[in-house]
Amino acid sequence: MDIRLTANCGRPQTIYYNNLKMIKVDGINMELEFYVIAVLFSIVGFYFAIRAFLKVKNTPDDIFRAKVFLNKNFLRNNLTIVFIVGVLVLIHTILELAQYRFVNPLKSTVYLLYSLTLPIIALFVAFLAYHWNKAFYKKNEMFGKTK
Repeated sequence: MDIRLTANCGRPQTIYYNNLKMIKVDGINMELEFYVIAVLFSIVGFYFAIRAFLKVKNTPDDIFRAKVFLNKNFLRNNLTIVFIVGVLVLIHTILELAQYRFVNPLKSTVYLLYSLTLPIIALFVAFLAYHWNKAFYKKNEMFGKTK
């Protein structure tokens, strides 16, 4: 069994266990926590995306265009979120390529950033689905409550 520790106490520690890289902060496996958070955000985003899809499917084209393309704030918010997700995917991909390209593994703080980008991407995608959901449901219908 090959166990090596790097970094100092109080900072993120990179731990190698049988050549698997893990991040621990104060004894907690942060990478696993990040993946659990990403899955939770993905489930929330999936819920909002399904609700928006079902509502959009039954919405006439003229109302759809009016709610989406005539609302500058809606378009600006959507494009901003898409831009942020694109930048985060680019950062995640560059860090992943750097990890495979270099023989020395990434430093623990950079690896922490690499692991943190995935839940942040999932959060922004869930937020995007929420915006689409909000555009087609009234406030009292948002979470299944109707008058």
